[in-house]
Amino acid sequence: MTDQEKNLVEELAGVDFKELAQQGTKLAVPVELIVALAKGEITHREALGISAESIHNVTRYAYRLLECGHHEAAAAIFDTLVTLDSNVAYFHLGLGSALAGLGQTQAAKQAFEAAKKLDPQELTAHHNLAGLLLEEGDTEAARSLLQEARSIDPGGRHALAPMLRRLWVAHFEPLR
Repeated sequence: MTDQEKNLVEELAGVDFKELAQQGTKLAVPVELIVALAKGEITHREALGISAESIHNVTRYAYRLLECGHHEAAAAIFDTLVTLDSNVAYFHLGLGSALAGLGQTQAAKQAFEAAKKLDPQELTAHHNLAGLLLEEGDTEAARSLLQEARSIDPGGRHALAPMLRRLWVAHFEPLR
């Protein structure tokens, strides 16, 4: 590891390698991985060597907790998953759903926005975010999101299309 890389890690992680060496401390994660993590070249999951299969199993468990109404436990797991790999929209969706279930609307909206940003074609993020916006009375923002969702899936073939359509009809089509 170069001095520049050591300085970067020391600055970002507050690690004093000289002090660690004097204490005889061995790092559980190789320094090269810490440097790659600090540079943004790998995720926390990759640095820790957690398999994709393990992450998949934990994610499935968290979604089951969510389905059973255990929002707090699901939120804790999804928060950890987001920390391990913040580039996965699915983790942000789960976190947003759990937070919404806990009544933490602002944090849930942020999670859904993050999911939407990571995967602009993800209709679940549009649907859930539009629902929260409608609950808050922000009909214009919700209308815009639902129109965006319609443009992503103009044929209405996505599994969420009927739910998106019901939201639209309930809030934006005049009663006859």
